[in-house]
Amino acid sequence: PREWIFNPYHALQRQELKLQVIDSVDQANLRISHLIAPPEEKLSATQGGNILLGYKFGNGYSHKNRSDFELSKAYFAKPLEQYSSKNFRVTDCGGYEVEEVDIDPACLASLKTMDFPVEVNLTSVPKPGFRRLVPMIIGIKPVS
Repeated sequence: PREWIFNPYHALQRQELKLQVIDSVDQANLRISHLIAPPEEKLSATQGGNILLGYKFGNGYSHKNRSDFELSKAYFAKPLEQYSSKNFRVTDCGGYEVEEVDIDPACLASLKTMDFPVEVNLTSVPKPGFRRLVPMIIGIKPVS
């Protein structure tokens, strides 16, 4: 049988192949990055500089589900997303859109003292949502 003989060219080929794979993975990640919100747009555990536009708390009865429900949402100004996809190309945009985030009802007392819009610091925790974790605000303070 044949025996493999070390050749420096084989080591060079292996290194080049490894770099090509890494480059291909980087290109694939870049192509699918529009499916994931950029990290600066996600609410972190503690984040400052958010523009709070308002809030809404309520409750009611769902005839469809035959159960009571509660609603607690905060509304923030979020810069418009500027990424394109393979089926849609953004040529230009500017301004803000409204982002709706769940908020703990314990924050109601501090929200009642604020004049809107207001820049706030947030504390949030992940909570189970539909097919993914979503942030829930558990602490909110106006920026001094």
